[in-house]
This record gives sequence, C-alpha cells and structure tokens, in this order.
Amino acid sequence: MGWDAEKFLSEKVSQRMAAEGFQHTSEQCLEKLKKLQYRKQKDSNGWSGNGTNTWRLDA
Repeated sequence: MGWDAEKFLSEKVSQRMAAEGFQHTSEQCLEKLKKLQYRKQKDSNGWSGNGTNTWRLDA
C-alpha cells in the first residue's frame, strides 16, 4: 500500500470512528494500521511451509 493510500484509509477510518463516538486522529489510525501490517507479516514468517517475507521497513 502506498503512502497516499494509507493516508486516505487512515482518514476514512478516523472519520468513521468519530461518527461512532471514538476520538482518534488520522495519525493514530495510520500508526495502528502500520503496526497491524507489521504484525501480520511477522506472524506469516512463523508459519510452517511459508517462505520468509520481508516488510518494507525491514530493509
């Protein structure tokens, strides 16, 4: 996912959460999105039979 797409998505999530009564900034949502992507990648590397994958910030 590119920077523009991530920023757009985090803004949409922030707006949706505000509509539901939660107050989180788009920056907080973006940070959470990045952490979830990283965790998914790390978990994937631990499964048997999968090749090693790198996350774009591992380099």
